[in-house]
Amino acid sequence: MVPGKSLPVTVLMISRLVYSMNWYNLSPALVQISSEYDVTVNAAGLIFAFFLLGAGLFQVPAGILAARIGSRTNCIIGLSLMAVTGFASIFTNSFTSLLFLRFLSGMGAAFYFSSAVAVLNDIYPEKLGLMMGYYNAAFDIGGGIGIFGFTPITVVLGLKWNEIIQAILTAISALSLLIFIPKGDHVGNFEPGVLRKRIVNLKIWTLAIAFSGFWSTTYVFSEYMKTYASFTGLPTYYAGALGSSVLFFGILGSFFSGRMKPENFIRSAVWMVIILAVSVMWIPFLGLPGMWASALIVGMLTVSISSLEYSTVVFIENDRRYVALNSGLFNSIQILVGFAVVFSFTYILARGFLFAWIVVGLIPCITIPLVLIYLREIRSSGIGILNVGKKIN
Repeated sequence: MVPGKSLPVTVLMISRLVYSMNWYNLSPALVQISSEYDVTVNAAGLIFAFFLLGAGLFQVPAGILAARIGSRTNCIIGLSLMAVTGFASIFTNSFTSLLFLRFLSGMGAAFYFSSAVAVLNDIYPEKLGLMMGYYNAAFDIGGGIGIFGFTPITVVLGLKWNEIIQAILTAISALSLLIFIPKGDHVGNFEPGVLRKRIVNLKIWTLAIAFSGFWSTTYVFSEYMKTYASFTGLPTYYAGALGSSVLFFGILGSFFSGRMKPENFIRSAVWMVIILAVSVMWIPFLGLPGMWASALIVGMLTVSISSLEYSTVVFIENDRRYVALNSGLFNSIQILVGFAVVFSFTYILARGFLFAWIVVGLIPCITIPLVLIYLREIRSSGIGILNVGKKIN
């Protein structure tokens, strides 16, 4: 890394890791949540859906606010809200209240995510593809810790300590951003008149919907693999290791995206999505070796695909003030589709895991053909991918 950039990039990557732990730390606790709040395990899975709903609904408002107050401040607000809701969940005795707090935590995630992408672009625009690979690998590492690391914490110390430890780590991470991330130059210089052109940008909408099936499938896969492994009879800790391995394998995927040319990003990602979908559908048929193979493939390809698609979204925008907004819109579309899939999965699962894995594997195959509309828009623009942002202004 370039001297002077190493510390802020490292702090941002650590915050990304801690942020992602908030997505997954309750995954090993579904049985405990079911018991403590007197709901079924399937109903307990609604905590994931409500988190996604909050994250999805507030991505665009968060992006607009970032253009007004700065992406760094937005990141700090997001992590702080996630920490506060984590502490508050310790004191709730109602499942409805827990769902509301997960919704607020998702709102905090919305403020952090797209703004963190913009901060990373401010720090390292010349190596964004590589940095996005590391950025998404940090998410996978944190998610893996959230599942594997919090499995023994939940088993030995209980649900409340799971929430306390995660809230403390998130609060420390928010403070570290305040201290070590420099303020950006794009604060307060905000033009409301240009928002509509960005919010209705066809390139972003088609790309987001095309990859929303991929996003939904990988989220369900990561959240439920540990539960499925336990369902097949594997011991708790082994199931936790298998479930978290999906995310740890993502580290390998970070090395691929940074070495691809921008003009090949989307085409490469489409082929990766198809391979990933097939690897999900074979899970019920290949036993334990198939589960490990799926974890490896899904983990690697998820990071690679995510890095490629989000780098493309950043390239679409040529004004750094609105990078967070574009990323937020893109993420919002993906997450809201993901919310519908995760919400539906709690009912699909009632028909058994065999049926559920096949359905979840088919979803990316249904949405990915929409990428053809995006490619048509690029061709009709008559310019390269690195300059398409000029068409927004």
